[in-house]
Amino acid sequence: MCPADVSDDSLVCDLGALDMADTFSKSDRSQIMRSVRSIGTGAERKCEKILRTLGIRFHENSNRLPGRPDFVLSEVGVALFVHGCFWHSHRGCKRSALPKSNRDYWEEKMARNRRRDRRVRDKLRRSGWRTAVIWECKLGDTASVSRRLAKLCQPVSRGKKLG
Repeated sequence: MCPADVSDDSLVCDLGALDMADTFSKSDRSQIMRSVRSIGTGAERKCEKILRTLGIRFHENSNRLPGRPDFVLSEVGVALFVHGCFWHSHRGCKRSALPKSNRDYWEEKMARNRRRDRRVRDKLRRSGWRTAVIWECKLGDTASVSRRLAKLCQPVSRGKKLG
C-alpha cells in the first residue's frame, strides 16, 4: 500500500517515502550476512538437477581448480560457475540492485567480486579449461539453460593438426 501522500488526481505514490533504515542492529546484520551460504545454494541445486536430467557427469566445488568452480565437467573441460545476480553484479538484472545504505562499501565490494571472478576465469582459461557462468535469474527458464548446458558439453576441436 502506498504511503499517505497519494495524490487523488493522479494516483501517484512517492515511493521514496518507503525507504527505511535497517531494522537490525549492526551486529545482527553482520550475523545474518555471515550465514549467507556460498556452497549448496538454491541456484546451484537447480543447476545440478538440470545437469543430472541431461545425464551430464560432473564434480562439485572442486578445490583442485582456481576459484572452486561450482561444477566441473571434466570430460569436456568445462568449469561451470552458478552466480547469484546480487553477489556477482549481473549487469542489467533487477536482482543486482545495490542497497541504498553504505553505498560506497557495496560498490567497492561488488567491484572486488567482479575482479576476482575475471581473474579466476582467466586463470582457468590459461590452464586449458573452458568456463561458463549460469546466472541465478536465468535458472527459471529450464529449457534455455538445458540447451546451453547441452551445447557446452558437445565435443570441441582442440586445434590438433591432422597427419
